[in-house]
Amino acid sequence: MGYEQTALNKITRPDITGILPRERLFTQMDGACLRPILWVNAPGGSGKTTLISSYLESRGLPSLWYQVDQGDADIASFFYYMGLASKKVSPGNRKPLPLLTPEHCSTIPIFSRRYFENLFTRLPRPFALVFDNYQDVDSPQFHDVIYAGLEAIPNGISFIIISRESLPLRFTRLQANSRIELLGWEDIRFTQAEVSELIRQKKPEGLSRQSLTDLSRKAEGWVAGLLLILEHAGKGGSDLGMEGAWTPEGVFNYFGAEVFSLMDDERRELLLTTAFLPYMTVPLAEKLTGNGRVGRFLADMTRSHYFTSRHPARETVYQYHQLFREFLLNQSEEEYGRHETVRIRSRAAKLLEESGDFNSAAELYGKVEDWQSLTSLICCRSQAFMKQGRSETVREWLALIPLEIRIASADLLYWHGAALANTNPWESLDLFRKALNLYRSNGDRPGMFLAWSAAADTNFYTAEYSVQREWYELLRGILAADPSFPSPEVETQVILSTFNVMSYSMADHPEIGCWYERAYATVLNEKSVPINQRLMTGVKLRVYSIWKGDFARAGIMHDFLGRLSRSDGVSDLVRQAIYSGSVLFCFVTGRCAEGIRIAEEAEAHRHQCGISVIISQTLAHAFSCALSNNDTAAIEVLQERLARQFNDMRHLDVVVYRLGLAWQSMIRGEYALPLQHAELVLALTRKIGFLSAEAIAHSVVAEVLAELGETDKALQELSKGYELAERLGSDLMRFFCLLVEARIAFGALDDETGLTALQRAFTLGRLHGFANKFWWRPAVMADLCARALEAGIEPEYLRWLIRFRGLTDYPPSESFEEWPWSVSIYTLGRFELHLNGEPCRFHGKIQKKPLEMLKALVALNGGEAHEGQIADLLWPESDGDTARSSVKVTLFRLRELLGNDSAVQIREGRISLDRRLVWADAWSFDKLLQSAQLTSGQEESEAVSRIKKALDLYRGQFLPDEGDKPWAFSHRTRLKSRFILNTVAVVNLLKRKGMLAEAIDCLLKGVEIDEISEELYQNLIECYLSADLRGEAVAIYRRCRTTFAMHGLSPSPKTESLYRTAIS
Repeated sequence: MGYEQTALNKITRPDITGILPRERLFTQMDGACLRPILWVNAPGGSGKTTLISSYLESRGLPSLWYQVDQGDADIASFFYYMGLASKKVSPGNRKPLPLLTPEHCSTIPIFSRRYFENLFTRLPRPFALVFDNYQDVDSPQFHDVIYAGLEAIPNGISFIIISRESLPLRFTRLQANSRIELLGWEDIRFTQAEVSELIRQKKPEGLSRQSLTDLSRKAEGWVAGLLLILEHAGKGGSDLGMEGAWTPEGVFNYFGAEVFSLMDDERRELLLTTAFLPYMTVPLAEKLTGNGRVGRFLADMTRSHYFTSRHPARETVYQYHQLFREFLLNQSEEEYGRHETVRIRSRAAKLLEESGDFNSAAELYGKVEDWQSLTSLICCRSQAFMKQGRSETVREWLALIPLEIRIASADLLYWHGAALANTNPWESLDLFRKALNLYRSNGDRPGMFLAWSAAADTNFYTAEYSVQREWYELLRGILAADPSFPSPEVETQVILSTFNVMSYSMADHPEIGCWYERAYATVLNEKSVPINQRLMTGVKLRVYSIWKGDFARAGIMHDFLGRLSRSDGVSDLVRQAIYSGSVLFCFVTGRCAEGIRIAEEAEAHRHQCGISVIISQTLAHAFSCALSNNDTAAIEVLQERLARQFNDMRHLDVVVYRLGLAWQSMIRGEYALPLQHAELVLALTRKIGFLSAEAIAHSVVAEVLAELGETDKALQELSKGYELAERLGSDLMRFFCLLVEARIAFGALDDETGLTALQRAFTLGRLHGFANKFWWRPAVMADLCARALEAGIEPEYLRWLIRFRGLTDYPPSESFEEWPWSVSIYTLGRFELHLNGEPCRFHGKIQKKPLEMLKALVALNGGEAHEGQIADLLWPESDGDTARSSVKVTLFRLRELLGNDSAVQIREGRISLDRRLVWADAWSFDKLLQSAQLTSGQEESEAVSRIKKALDLYRGQFLPDEGDKPWAFSHRTRLKSRFILNTVAVVNLLKRKGMLAEAIDCLLKGVEIDEISEELYQNLIECYLSADLRGEAVAIYRRCRTTFAMHGLSPSPKTESLYRTAIS
């Protein structure tokens, strides 16, 4: 009998051929089944199982039959067998129902409800789920699981529960809500008419009708008693002297002994021997008894309805009634004695193990104290059982073995630790340590490595990362004695476990790089590694790569995890871990909106699977995403969710959450509270030994202290963050610290130090694609980016960063040409339109009116004008309504052209260009000159610098192609005047300082730009004369006269006088 065959017996409806149909009860049950739950409660032997089985057959009702036994106290075993039952009744559904793996154990009610909901979708309608012998498991947790299924029953599905016990208290609410129909002993007991029909069928010889009638009355409708009476009479029995009240156990013992005594020796021996098997196939019974006629015997027992049921499957399984089997086992002790009973039990245990019924085999090994066989079974079968989530069953097997034997066996210590890893990791670690020591004493290298790997993996889930160094030193000791591995499989396991144990608290270890490379290659290439182990290590590799700052390899692993996680067999816990790491990856790469979306997927998956152990970390990372993106709606939702889960958070989750709370307060401008949060984070990261988080904590504490004006303390904290960044070799931590250093330096007016820090930070940013940091504040980052751009630091990378992170809404100044504006408009000397840094190429028909509206807005009042004013300027010949309509259409087309509705706004009839998004050279020219005039005399060099920058912008007259249009002409004239005035002002300053060469260069540029500005020619001639460069002065005069002549002009008397001076 194979393992699957053994399981099928548990989920196969018993055969009921040749039984008495009970139409009276069938009709009653038709009405009862209008309610979703039928509870059938009566004593043992009252015919409950036969009644339900015959009812299902008579009504042709499809069903799933599940025989409850003590093994179902391990809830994971129950779900395992239910999965097999589902596969049996719905073979077309290729995706199996989930196993109750350890990650679900903390949320069994949710898992149970989802499980049954999933199961119900696979079943036809109508359909019945039958749970027989429900009384065999008296476990509150089992009741809770079944209750979850009962609550979720959809229309068309019925639950039928068969039990010797009354309704559990857990189910009374369902009864109060009229969800349960009860079918009790008073309903099930045989009526006199049914007794008469049964007697007619059996036709016993040896008892008068009156005697049968009297005994039937005494049996009170109890069918097992009636069958025993009839069987007793059929065997020639006559002593019916059982006095007093009849109980199932008493009657079985009494009549069983009577009938048993009348059997021949062969049959008696077959019954006593096969009773040691909880159920059997004919080949199994033959092996145990050595009797080739046992198959015929079992078939006769079934046909006679002599407390033997038949379960038809690929190989027919027989099973004795529970009370009858108990009677037989008691008889066997009396008939055989202890020695022979032990021999038969041992033989039965071995046969059961061979057939795949490991649980029954373990129970029998325990009864005969065959510890060696039980140990062998545990070592061979525990891994498969725990993979199915059945760790509790393994623990029950181990509990059968005396403590002194368990603690002396490295294998038993190892499997005990493995069975406790998810429920009690600290005790599990202690057991693994003891196993490792015993393996080492025994010279068992495979055992040493496996015990170490299991401990390393278990240690990770304690979240006390600081103790992991101790475990790594144990491994180094093993490898120092002999660096070889017993097999490639063991080596692979050690590689993965070693990286896992080092990746958080030992990221600064000089040997981690080697283990990282080996683990990275193993996860990507070793397909023989179980998928969940491969994925979970991949999650840690991605996180390590992130904190290291190696975004390229983090991205490769991110994509790999995304592909592999779509495979079958991925556990819900692993899927949740992938979600969490994906949100973190989105955060550090600046894809914050995507990170929030992934967190929502993780929440939906959590509600579906019930696993909550990682969701707090996922939401905390999403909270960081929302803060970084300034997504106020998401911030509010995520903060509320995290606050509800705070008491259940692990240490690392608390770290990320408190960082977010401090960040949120910083955004609000509250600095005392962020310091408290940041210092708590720092203390917690030190406690758990997570070095990357500690480095971040130092940098954020420094940032808060700087905001509070505590510069010295801030720099002390920052130095600690730097030290950790260097120990970790982390470019990302360096990036974080350098940005804080720059911020502190600029606050202290130390621009040189600040720019040096920015140079280093943004060089790292360019190399790795860094796009975010903890405590990202847009205005602060925009300021740092602007300072770096102005200094010529990594301009291409910074323009990408500013656009990618939406910092374009925080321009430092409208005069700042280097800023990556959404819209850049060049109007001085030419017209050019740049969108997001790219020149706009016009194809086909040029949109003249939208462009003309754009030009007019630049010229009028710094980018703002009333609709009516625009209408009058652009459509002077149209009437009012037509002109206003044209304005609206053209405005729409302009927005479409710019690709950004926000760039052109209309409020209360006024149209404007948004100066946060739109830059124009004419505006910048004006702004620079204006700021230069506001500068005090003590800052003369800065004023000259601004004027020079403005003059560099002026490359010609304002929109020269627009001719004499009023809005263009007046603005053109004003800007030209300012250009000449400020050029002359700068030249005069340079002349006073004796810087004639610089003055001449300035004027030459001026006349190149404005060739008919006589004032510039005059100043240039004077400069040449002052420098005693008379030939150059004459040449400039002649150039002026020629140029003027082309425009119908002639030089003024002053210019002529300067010329005469030059040639005299």
